Amino acid sequence: MIIDGETVDVKANFNQGQVCIEIRRDTGEDGWLLTSKAKYIYCVCVSTFQIYKYDLAYMRAYVMERRNEWSRTNKNDVVMWVRVTTDFIERLQ
Repeated sequence: MIIDGETVDVKANFNQGQVCIEIRRDTGEDGWLLTSKAKYIYCVCVSTFQIYKYDLAYMRAYVMERRNEWSRTNKNDVVMWVRVTTDFIERLQ
């Protein structure tokens, strides 16, 4: 998807004020954090209708610096939960 001339992705992985960042899939392949070609990610909370935006390069750097916060889901994906109050995440709505 392209918004204002920039490639973006849209995610809806929310839980209690946090976004779920997929680092590695259960297959061992890189998750969308590492494979997306987007400049920005838009996050939509379907229960509250809140919308957030962040620069993917900032998120990649943030997540890679915090490997000790990574965890596995019950489906064996490697993820990290990031609070929407993190300074580079912008609330749009």
